[in-house]
Amino acid sequence: MLHATLEKKGSATYICPEISGVNPVKYEIINVEGLYESIHKGVPLALDQVCVEGFSMTEYRSSYGYGKEEIIEIKVDYITDSIFCGKNGIAADFSWCKMIAADTVSGIMLDDNIFYYGKVDFSYSDMGNADFSMKGCQFINCNVYFGCTVFGDKGIYFDRTVFGGGKCEVVFSGTDFGEEGGISFDYMKGIDGSVEFYECNFGTQPLSFAYMDCPEAQFSFWEVETPPMKVDFVDSVVRMILMYKANVNGLLDFRISRAEHIVIQESVIRDCVLLGNQGYKNYTCYCLKKSTLLGRLTIQNKFSKHLFHKQLQYVYDPEQDEIVLCRTSATDKANQLIILSENYQSEGESDNADAAYVLSKRYRSMGRVHDVWTDYAAVGRSTEYSNSMLKKSWAYTTITIRLLGASVAWVFEKLFLDILCGNYATKPSKFLFWILGIVIGFAWIYSCCIGINTTNFQIEGTLYQTMDEWKTAWIYSLQVFLQIESGELMPRILSAYYFMVAEKIIGLSMFSVFVVSYTRKVIK
Repeated sequence: MLHATLEKKGSATYICPEISGVNPVKYEIINVEGLYESIHKGVPLALDQVCVEGFSMTEYRSSYGYGKEEIIEIKVDYITDSIFCGKNGIAADFSWCKMIAADTVSGIMLDDNIFYYGKVDFSYSDMGNADFSMKGCQFINCNVYFGCTVFGDKGIYFDRTVFGGGKCEVVFSGTDFGEEGGISFDYMKGIDGSVEFYECNFGTQPLSFAYMDCPEAQFSFWEVETPPMKVDFVDSVVRMILMYKANVNGLLDFRISRAEHIVIQESVIRDCVLLGNQGYKNYTCYCLKKSTLLGRLTIQNKFSKHLFHKQLQYVYDPEQDEIVLCRTSATDKANQLIILSENYQSEGESDNADAAYVLSKRYRSMGRVHDVWTDYAAVGRSTEYSNSMLKKSWAYTTITIRLLGASVAWVFEKLFLDILCGNYATKPSKFLFWILGIVIGFAWIYSCCIGINTTNFQIEGTLYQTMDEWKTAWIYSLQVFLQIESGELMPRILSAYYFMVAEKIIGLSMFSVFVVSYTRKVIK
């Protein structure tokens, strides 16, 4: 039904070819100048099953002699089940408007519309103190902008919106959602692009992004303060969720169905963050770089290195002069995992605390090598060394020596602390297994390679004289490893003495490290 003042150009069956499964509907094609005339006369817009091409309030201002940024009042009864076609890159331009709801109960209703090929712009508009609803709308090859838009203390609804036709973006920049205004994106589908919230005011109501099916979508929250209520992404399928320099004041429910990355970087977490989905193995990579954890963090996925090994972070790229996503370093991962280990410990999850601690130690060890390796590139880029071959050669020599030392330290830590000492003393069973293996190995050397006889060893006492060579070697190896002196069996030759000293050093070192680390673990 159109308002009587609108000029009717006729009707036609108009169906967007990119939309499948839509039944043909008769859309009345109307003249956009007629809409402008209704707005100019202050007549409430009441549009249903109509087709409009290139609706633009910028064009309206030009036609009626208003300034480019002059606020225009638009009264809206309802605009539903209609098509807004793009013209000159504009599908629907409601920028710099004051939207007035004819019915304060229904609010500003723009449900079930189709926006086709062009920009949908609500920038610098004021929606008044009424609900704003775009439920069930379809956006085909559209970018949607809410730059510096002001909403009232009512709900904002984008439920069941569908995107198609290629990459697109939805941008909320400097948007004020009102002190009591909540926002809902439940059951959104198909967006191949980004949904960005930059320096927005979310007020005090929950934000809901639940049950979405957007496997190629990236949701970004930049320099925002989340409400003290829940931010809900439960059971949604997305590609990324990124929070950068955010203050998290309420619960973050990121128990997604599937996502590739969740990044919470340089943020302050004052409440609880729920991550993962218990029982699922489609691991999401988490990043908490430089974030302060004042609350608690719960990861429902089974702890695994797959949760962190492909972390992404925001960094500034001077060549492109923009902030881009790139991989984190091993040192970055180690710092995050230490915090996560302490979080697990405070939650009473000692097994996960141990797993996070061990993974942090491994990344820390690799990080030392990686950090030295990156110095080669730093010297190559530095103008300080480019003009002096001598200084550059000396710098490369110094880095090479440091790299060799870091590599040797990595090998030693991997073999001794990680493997022999049972994952940094977190796995006593593994430690005991290696004790048994080392004792048997040295027993084999004493028995088969050296030979336990009166020529190679001083044997006293009837006990050793009555046992066969293998049993004697086994008992002797166990005594040496456990630092138990046996005056009745002593090496006579130098090679046997060297192996005895080596086994004593290994045994003493392993026991010292294990006792200190395990005691610290028990006390914690």
